[in-house]
Amino acid sequence: MSDLRRPAMPSRRPTATLKVHNESNYYHSIKNLARFSGSVIPSIFIPTLLMTAWSALWTALYKTQKHTWLTNLFPSSVLLITIVSVVMGLLLVFRNNTAYDRYWEGRRLLGTLEMQVRNLARFFWIGVITRDSHQVMEKRGAMNLLIAFMHSTKHYLRNELGADYDDVFPYVSHLPDFAPDVSPPQVKNMPMEIGFHLGGFIQKARKNEQIDASQIGCITASLSACIDCFTGFERIRDTPLPLAYSVHLKQTLIVYLLSLPFQLCATNGWGTIPIQLVASFTLMGLEAIGGEIENPFGYDENDLPMDVICAMIHEEITGMMDRPDKLDCTKWLDPWEDLTSTNAKLNESAMFQARISVDHVK
Repeated sequence: MSDLRRPAMPSRRPTATLKVHNESNYYHSIKNLARFSGSVIPSIFIPTLLMTAWSALWTALYKTQKHTWLTNLFPSSVLLITIVSVVMGLLLVFRNNTAYDRYWEGRRLLGTLEMQVRNLARFFWIGVITRDSHQVMEKRGAMNLLIAFMHSTKHYLRNELGADYDDVFPYVSHLPDFAPDVSPPQVKNMPMEIGFHLGGFIQKARKNEQIDASQIGCITASLSACIDCFTGFERIRDTPLPLAYSVHLKQTLIVYLLSLPFQLCATNGWGTIPIQLVASFTLMGLEAIGGEIENPFGYDENDLPMDVICAMIHEEITGMMDRPDKLDCTKWLDPWEDLTSTNAKLNESAMFQARISVDHVK
């Protein structure tokens, strides 16, 4: 039994609790009060100042000039502003909910694409059997195409067409049409082009019996899911909110803010100016947020972290190719038995006999 190799006792360290900060608590809210990066303040700063100046002008005229015609412009009733406020609230809620639905659907599709590319990488690297050096090169080429698919999808959604990018071209350069010494074709939809080549690799591997029959359905389904996600991205990007709705919302918002001083001066006096400032900042900010997240695939700070996710998948796949493509469980050592979590004991005699059998087979 002395030849039986046992794993070393793992070091006992106290488990460090991961501290996840609640970004909505008061401490973080106070820190974000003066934050400009990631906010819509830069885009609404000038319009808000103009609306405030408009309010200050009419408030000053109302307080200093006592003409009858001027007084009649400022009704004492606030019924109109109450009705319009309700309508504006409904319009803005619909606008922002629609924009956030598009943002969340984009993130959901990006997560699904991330999962399916990982599945394909696992299927290709472990499930595809290679019998010679050429088949090994083909498999590594397919893994490179998965990297190129992620990056080319990111570029395509940003209207950056073709393969002339540092994170795309090197990983498709093994394809005959994109070899360094030839003139590449003018391909606009690069993700679909890569999808065709991946489908061809799967069919060739199936024909050569490199893929088990039970796995071919899973591999094909994963590739189809990647194309489905890509099509969903196109739908989000190419189907914005109807122009008539966007234009009418902005026009209604401007008219509402311009008419606000005439409804408030009679009852609030000089207080109309700060009220106008707060109302303009709030309503214009809500409208700007809807436009900010409506197309979540760009470079803005509030867009989806596509660069980070693509870089993570890139690193995972290249790291996978640094490992052996055949993971042999006969090379495993004896599993560690944690007596603090189970009362079952490993049969050391049976394990020793199994070790002798494995050595005999080798």
